[in-house]
Parts: sequence; structure tokens; C-alpha cells
Amino acid sequence: MRRILVLTWLIAGLAVAPAFGEEDDFEVLIEIDLNFPVIGTYPYEHALVDVTLEKGSGVLYGFDLTFSYAYEITELQTVLWGDNIRGGACPWEYLSYRLEPSSVAHYNIPVGLIRVVGNADTDGGVGCPISELPAVLLSLDFLVLNNPSYECGWAPVRFHWNDCDDNVLSVSSGDLGATTINAVESRVWRVNHGYGPPYLEKTEEPDSLPTWDGLPESCLESSDAERSVGFYNGGVDIACDWWWEVRRGDLDFDRNPYTTDDLLILFNYMLIGSAAFPEPYREWAEFETDINGDGVYGSAADLAYMVHLHQGDALPIYRLSTVDVSYTLSGDVLSVYDEVGAVYLEVRARQSVTRLASEVDLWSTYDEDSNVTRIVVLSWQGEAFSGPILEVSGEILSIEMASPVGGMARLHPLPAQPTLSQNYPNPFNSSTTIRFGLDQPGHYDITIYNVHGQSVHSFDGNVDAGYHEVNWNANDVASGVYFYRLTTSGSTQVKKMLLLK
Repeated sequence: MRRILVLTWLIAGLAVAPAFGEEDDFEVLIEIDLNFPVIGTYPYEHALVDVTLEKGSGVLYGFDLTFSYAYEITELQTVLWGDNIRGGACPWEYLSYRLEPSSVAHYNIPVGLIRVVGNADTDGGVGCPISELPAVLLSLDFLVLNNPSYECGWAPVRFHWNDCDDNVLSVSSGDLGATTINAVESRVWRVNHGYGPPYLEKTEEPDSLPTWDGLPESCLESSDAERSVGFYNGGVDIACDWWWEVRRGDLDFDRNPYTTDDLLILFNYMLIGSAAFPEPYREWAEFETDINGDGVYGSAADLAYMVHLHQGDALPIYRLSTVDVSYTLSGDVLSVYDEVGAVYLEVRARQSVTRLASEVDLWSTYDEDSNVTRIVVLSWQGEAFSGPILEVSGEILSIEMASPVGGMARLHPLPAQPTLSQNYPNPFNSSTTIRFGLDQPGHYDITIYNVHGQSVHSFDGNVDAGYHEVNWNANDVASGVYFYRLTTSGSTQVKKMLLLK
């Protein structure tokens, strides 16, 4: 993006410019491109947003600036320091930034906050003046996310006031060593992105915090700060291009997405990696495998969704809902208890695989370089499936599953049979946790006995299949050895624990 030094725009058909320098001793500008039409930044590309000191009537000794950014559109990568303050004969002494918690939103877009602090003082107490203006203080490095909802839009980057101490310049008169003052907001200019060319407009003085519109007058009632800084907001323009509609799902880059070729490339990518992509796109084609827009590339969910898009029984609506899926690994058999649309596994070493579900297709390949067998289970007709899926020996390194329509699945492993774990901690002082698992919904009973076989406490109830835990507080019993027994339908297990007081 180009930093705009002369800011012009159209209001009611007339060329107008903000009154730089008419009232403010200092001016700090967040970069924005006010040209029209705007070219913008494409997804997966970096946008460097400069923060520039446009005007200064004294010596800048330091700053404490807070910015907000739209994290659904852009993702902060780092903060780069401007050459004017990082290097040269007089580099600044202290430069730091951190992400701040945020619960605010801008035009219903959730925002993140960045606080950036710089200090020019050296060990000898002499400041490092910035002699040439405009001077880039820092650059915010954002990655533009692949979110088609914001095509042709923009991601605002704005000065933000959480409290009265935000967005302060430490300045003095033109003489080094002179008394410093805290220079705070006198005016805020925001970007108006409506129909037609964007332009800057002055905000109204805010009544309270938090705000994007400046410092409320109440903040200065007991402060010696001086209103002398004009703050100019900016942001990242998002490109208008065929990328959004075509590139996601267009894995052969022929501008025709969701074709049979695209589906086969995605399928092969899951089995053999980037070698499935055509040249010369292999270095970055992986970005196009996020078919369902959940931020995960080339997953089982993407494959299931691609099947439906290819068949035409689904629309390219992104960020599908996540579903819960329960499964078991009993011996070498993988069984799924909720309907899924695809399964992907990675297993250590070369392994043989047996398909158990007749309505699905199964493929596997062995990668010698990584010593991993990759397995894909899928119905080419987009049919959902469940029950016993496959049989495979060896150590399973990872499992992915997809909802029947191609959303991500949140996996919940179930025990293959009722299990009773060792209590933790053990030995324990007054309180311990007992964890157990059921392979199917039902009733459980956990009874705790002393060494004489007397029951001292019990837990019981009806629970779903899965892992559960109970907590025993043993304040009312003496130190010693205790036994706890899990009883379920057709199963009884006993373990020992030690109470030390």
C-alpha cells in the first residue's frame, strides 16, 4: 500500500482536504489509500500499515499508542519499527508491543487491540530527536485472511482509547533536555468508506470510554496533559478479484472451481501432499484447499464438502457448523457412532487396511519419507456413514472426521469397554479425583471401602457413553488404605488408593 501524504477526497462533488497543521502541533497518521478505485490487498498477502509522524513542533521523546484492528479480516503478524527510530546515529532505547484484551466491536466487527510503546531516552538522559518529517514510527504487519464476506471492503485500523492514558506523545520544545509534556488528542479523523471515493471526516468528542473518537474531557480534569495531537485513522483495503469466488476450490487454476479435476487433486493432496498440485502452483496452492473456509487446509471436512459442491447439492457457504462425533478404537477396529462424511487417518509405518463399511470407498498410501500410512475413507456420492469403518494395525498418529455436509468434526473418543482409572492424586490429602469411562450410556456405581470392607462413600447415576469423573472429599475419614469399586452393567473393577493427612 502507498502512504498518502496529501489527503484528498470528494464531498458533494468538490475536492476537499483535511486541515493539516491548522490546529495541531503534532499529527500521527495510520496509512490509508484514498485513491479511487482502490486496488487493495489479496488474501494470504501481507499488508504493511505505516504509522507516521506527519508533523511535530518539538522533540519526540516517546509514545504510547493503542490501535484496534478487525481480526476477522486481518491477523497481526508483527510490529516493525521505522528506520527513523530504530537505526542511525541515535537509535531509540526502548521499543515494545503487546496484544491487549478486547471486548469491543467496530460496526459489528470484533476487534483486537495492540499497544505499542517507544522511549527515546538514552542512558545519559539525552533524547533522540526525529529531525526529518514525515517519519515512519512503526509498521503494523497484517496477513489478510481468506474471508469472502469482506471482498472489496476494508479492514479499519484505528487509534483506540481504553482509558485516559492511551495514545500519548512525550514531547518537549525544540531544545534537547527541555521539560517534557504529555501531548494528547485534540482531533480525530476517521475514514468514511461509503459509496464512491473514501474520505476523512472529523469525529465528535466522545462522552465516555472505550472509544475510537478521542479523549473525553473528563480525562483532563486532573491532568497536566495538553491537547495538541491530531490522530488520523486508516486501515487495509481488501482487493476485489475473482480470487474469492474462484480460487478456493479451483485447484488446477483454470478459473473453474469444484470440477472433477479439482476434487481429484484435493483427494490426492491428502494422500501424497503438494505433489498433487500442478506446476507452477505448488508453493502456494495449499491455500486453496480450505474448501469450507474453516482455516484448516486440506482436511477431511474440506474433502467431504468438495464432494457435495462437485455434485451440486451444496452451495459455497463458508464456515460450516462444527459437529460432535463419538468414536471407539477397539483393538484395531475404528467405529463411529455419529454420521460422518469423511474420515482421514495417519498411521505410523506401512500398514494394511481393511474396509468394514460397505457403503464407502477406502484408499491408503505409504509415504517412505515420513514413514506414515495415510488413509482416506469417503463416499463419492456424498452419502453419510457410521458404524464400524475400518480395521488397521499400528500406532494411529492422527484422526480427522467431517460432518455429512463437510463441516469440521469435534472428536470424542469413547472407551471400547468400561474403564476405571487410578485416582489422582495418589497418595492424596483430603481430596482426590476418580475417572471412569463407559462404552455405552447406562448406570454406574462407585463405592469406596475401608480396609475392613465397610462402605464409607458412594457415587451413582446415569451418564452418556464417554469419560467421566467424580471427586471424593475425605475430610470425615481417617488416614489409611481405601478401595474403590466401579460397577456397571456386566462389569466390576476395583482399585486401591492411599489417604495421608
